[in-house]
Parts: sequence; C-alpha cells; structure tokens
Amino acid sequence: MNKLLVSLTASLSLLAAGPALAQELQMEANDEMVGVIEDAGMDIPTYNSIATAYNSEPQVRNRVDALM
Repeated sequence: MNKLLVSLTASLSLLAAGPALAQELQMEANDEMVGVIEDAGMDIPTYNSIATAYNSEPQVRNRVDALM
C-alpha cells in the first residue's frame, strides 16, 4: 500500500498538466486502492471505519501501528 501512496503522491504532482489529467489519475489511484483493500479480504465500509477510527482514536492508532 505504501508503494501505491508514493505513486499517488507523484501522480498528483502532475496537477500542473491539467485538471482532467489530475482527475483521471485520482480515479485510477482510487480503483487501485479499492483493489488492494479487497485483495486483503476487507470491504470498503470496514476499511473506512478503521481509517476513521485510526485518525480520531489514539488507542486504535496504537493498535494498528503495532500490527504494521
């Protein structure tokens, strides 16, 4: 997943190339992210719940960080 985030960051730096390209790259990155999440055996609502808890609850963040 880190590789995907690096790719997304690099892709978004191409924003100067135009909004249409940026939107296309965002859609591609989103599709890839969904694939990675589903390949890991998780559904998107569950992932979103975990991400929300990770960002708002220190105990959840600590547990997730310990697993990584």
